Amino acid sequence: MTGPTLPDPTLRDLLETIGPAVLTTVCVPRGLDVEVGDVVVHDRRVGVPPTRSGLLLAVGLAPDESDLSAAIEQAGKQGYAAVVVKALGVDPGHLSVTAQEAGVAVLATSDDMDWRLLDSRVSDALRSLAPSDPHDGATLGDLFALANAVALSVGAAIAIEDPQRRVLAYSNLPDQPIDEVRRQGILGRQVPDLPGNVEDYRTVSRATSVVRFAPVPPDLIGRMGIAVRAGNELLGSLWAVDADGRLDAEAERALTDAARLAALHLLRARSWRGVERSERADTLRALLHEGDVTGQLGAVRHGLTPDTPLLVAAFSVGTGSAVSEGRVARLADLVSLHLEARHTDTLVTTTGGLVYAALPLRDGEGPESLRRLIADVAGLAHRSLGVSVRAALGEPVVGPAGVAGSGHTAIRVLRALGWSGGEVAVATVDDVREQMLLQDLLDAGAGDDGALITPVRLMIEHDARAGTDFARSVLTFLDEAGGVPAAAERLNVHVNTLRHRLRRTEEKFALDLTDPDTRLVTWLQLRLLEQRGLV
Repeated sequence: MTGPTLPDPTLRDLLETIGPAVLTTVCVPRGLDVEVGDVVVHDRRVGVPPTRSGLLLAVGLAPDESDLSAAIEQAGKQGYAAVVVKALGVDPGHLSVTAQEAGVAVLATSDDMDWRLLDSRVSDALRSLAPSDPHDGATLGDLFALANAVALSVGAAIAIEDPQRRVLAYSNLPDQPIDEVRRQGILGRQVPDLPGNVEDYRTVSRATSVVRFAPVPPDLIGRMGIAVRAGNELLGSLWAVDADGRLDAEAERALTDAARLAALHLLRARSWRGVERSERADTLRALLHEGDVTGQLGAVRHGLTPDTPLLVAAFSVGTGSAVSEGRVARLADLVSLHLEARHTDTLVTTTGGLVYAALPLRDGEGPESLRRLIADVAGLAHRSLGVSVRAALGEPVVGPAGVAGSGHTAIRVLRALGWSGGEVAVATVDDVREQMLLQDLLDAGAGDDGALITPVRLMIEHDARAGTDFARSVLTFLDEAGGVPAAAERLNVHVNTLRHRLRRTEEKFALDLTDPDTRLVTWLQLRLLEQRGLV
C-alpha cells in the first residue's frame, strides 16, 4: 500500500537553512510557504524545462536583459517556485512587476558566488530538508554502524570511502586482518597515493559490479571493491579485505547489496554534513574578519555565547609548489574530521590558503591540552598528505568577539614558525615569542636599507659586489655570543681565518664590535637582513 506523498521543503525552509549570505529575496508574490523541488540550471538553448516547483538558476542572464524577464515569465508558466539571479544591477521594481505577473519568486545571490557552488549548496540544503519516511530503516544509523553490519554480512574487514579516497568509516570488529595500506588509510583517514592503488580505484569507479584484486606482497593482501552510486553519480566506494582468498560469490552479492544501502547513507550524511559544515565555515570566516555582524549571528546559532572561552588554531600545509587549493581543502577535511570527533562544537574554515579552527575550551581544559590535540591532528595530516604541516595556537579569548584577535595571533605564530627555520610543527605564543618580536621589527621596517647603520650597509654592499662573506661571518660570530671557535666551526673555516676576517671587518667598515650597543644593533639588523635573503 502506497503512503501519502510527503511535502517538499518550502522557500522559507530553504532561506532559513542556507542563510542570507547565500540567498536573499527580491520578490515573493506567493509568499515563502511555497514548496521547492529540484534545482534547474538555465540553458539558453533549451529554455525553461517543465519541473514542478523547480528552482531555476538564471545562469548567463544579466538582470537588465529582456531574456531574464522572458525566463521568469516562462518559469511561472511551467510551475516553478523561484528564479535565482545575480545581485549586480538588479532593479527590484522592474523584476517585481514581472515576477508578480508570472507568480514566481525571484531570489538574488552574491555576484561573486560561483553558480556551480550555489547549485551544490542549494541542492545539499534541499536534500537535508527533504522529509524521510520514518519507517524507512535504510536511511537510519551512522556509517560506522553500517561498516560493521556489512563486515558481519560479508565476513571481512570493510572500509567506506568517498570519491577522493577519504576513509569515511571502517569496521572495527575483533580479529579482522587488514593490510598496511588499509591501516595507513584508517590512521590518516586518507588512502595513500600509491601508483597501483590509483589505477585500482579507477577500475572500481568504472565498473558496475564487484572487482577483485589479487594480493600484492608485501603491502597488499587480496581485496574486493565496488563503486557506490546514486544513478550515474559516484558517491564513493566500498572495500572488503579478502585476507585468505575465501570470499566467494555469496560475499560478492552481500557487498553488492551493501553498496546500494551505503548510497542511501552517503546521500543523507553528505547533505546534512555539507550544509552544516558550510554554515559553520561561513560563521568562522566572518568572525575572523572583525566587525562582520553575520559572524556574531552565526556564532549564536552554533552555540558560542559571549561567555564561551575559546582559542583559534591555524594550520598551513606544504611550502612552495606543495601548496595547492586541493591540499588545503584536504587539510581542512582532516582537521574537521579529527577535531570534531573530540570537540563536536569546533568551527573550521579556510581562507587565504590557511585552515582555521575555533575550539571552545571545556571546563578544566587549558591551552596545553589543546596543544597536544592540535599536535596529534598535525601529525595525522602530515602522514596522510605527505607534506609538512604546521600549526599555531592563538591565545585564549572569551566569546566570539575575541575570535579575530586569537586568529591574528595564530597567524603571527605561524609566520614565526616558518621564520625560525626549525623543525617545530606546532607552537604557541610562548614557544616563538622572540621570533615574533623580530618579525614585528622586520614588518616595521627595521631591516630596510634606509634604517641600516653605516657599517652594516657597507658590509652588505661589499659582499654583494665582491662576493665576500663579511656579513655572514659577523652574524655567526654574534650568534655564538662572541665565541670564535664555535663560530668558525659553523662557518667551516679555521679559527685564525675567522679572527683575521673579523679584524678586517672592523678596519674596512669602521665596525666596533667591542661596543655593546653596536654589537646589539649589528646583530639585530643582520638577523633581519638574513630573513630578506641578503645575508
